[in-house]
Amino acid sequence: MENTKQFIVQHFEKILVGVILATALVGTYYIEEKFVVLNFYYLPVLFAGYFLGRRMGVLSAVLSILAVSIFALLFPERFFIEKIFWYNFAKISSWGGVSHSGKHRRGDSL
Repeated sequence: MENTKQFIVQHFEKILVGVILATALVGTYYIEEKFVVLNFYYLPVLFAGYFLGRRMGVLSAVLSILAVSIFALLFPERFFIEKIFWYNFAKISSWGGVSHSGKHRRGDSL
């Protein structure tokens, strides 16, 4: 029990980022309006960037985009209505590009 407690305390930030991302994935599955839930994916990116550093922030941003992309490919009926497929595809693509770009300032290195 002490080892488990020590592990949780030692890796608390990483566990919290994972829990927030898992909650976002569950919300994406169950909530009807997907574009409201997509804004929830900012939380693990912001949290990881602030507490774990720039590298983990970028990695969690890539993981968020990858998770949404895989989810949209596995369950296209939950994301895309047949009549407006390309419109929704463009919305998701722009979300991934805009939400996680611009974090890199001029002169900074990853």
